[in-house]
Amino acid sequence: MLDSSALAKQFDRGEEVYVSFQYLTRDIEIDINSLLVKVLSRIDMAYLYDTFESVVRELVQNAMKANMKRVSFKDLKLDINNSDDYPKGMRKFKKVVYRPELLREKLLASPYRVVFRLHKTGSGVLLEISNNARVLPVELERIMFRARKAAECGNFAEAYENMYDESEGAGL
Repeated sequence: MLDSSALAKQFDRGEEVYVSFQYLTRDIEIDINSLLVKVLSRIDMAYLYDTFESVVRELVQNAMKANMKRVSFKDLKLDINNSDDYPKGMRKFKKVVYRPELLREKLLASPYRVVFRLHKTGSGVLLEISNNARVLPVELERIMFRARKAAECGNFAEAYENMYDESEGAGL
């Protein structure tokens, strides 16, 4: 477990703080949530915790799924960039997307990571969740479509209701 209090103090000093991982465990989720609540409390925005926690969870899961997909394709000896291999790989990937433990060792041995970053900005916070997997054209197309549709929604709950996408596992 990381020391979220020490990271929160770094945040207070204006330093970027981050949590980096290859496989998402419950302990890492707890660490991220602990850091998030401490940082939001420090900038008098604790009332936003529930909203931030939902968004962070969704984005972290999406970043993990992207990494899992690449590891899964490699394991199946399929080329994720090949238009013939992609549908085959996706059919197989959908069988493991909800069972990340099946890919745990391969994820830990892979070059893929997810990074959760926080940086103080004036009276607010810049939050970033990223991975080091290159976005595929088909993924970018789906992301852009969903972003346009989300902009039409009145709130986060409406987006969840109207934009459920199970093409790569449930979620936004």
